Amino acid sequence: MQNVGEQGHMALLGHSLSAYISVLDRERLRKLTIRILSDTTLWLCRLFSYENGSAYFHEDDRDGLVKVCRLVINARYEEYSSEGYAVLSSKQPVIYQSASGRPGLGQHLCSQVGGVIQAPVCQNGM
Repeated sequence: MQNVGEQGHMALLGHSLSAYISVLDRERLRKLTIRILSDTTLWLCRLFSYENGSAYFHEDDRDGLVKVCRLVINARYEEYSSEGYAVLSSKQPVIYQSASGRPGLGQHLCSQVGGVIQAPVCQNGM
């Protein structure tokens, strides 16, 4: 067999792993997925020196930012978990977005983070 090099080896390994995963039954696939998630989370926590971190995987590239915004709102508004959006009525959060940000990102964040937050609260930063 020819020497395929490191990139070829990684491609072959990736395709082999994909083929193996495609034939797993549901329970084994669930176990493998949980193992990959836990190992990846542990690796990232060690890499960035976090003791109790967690990884979050998403398909839409905006969902990571939505998750971070929700975490910040929960941290800044202590009663948010018990009282919900009513807590935001007295002092609404403001989301600043860079002018170079993805078009529509501010509106997406506002709609996902707090359905009752009005569009004027979302502002573009300079």
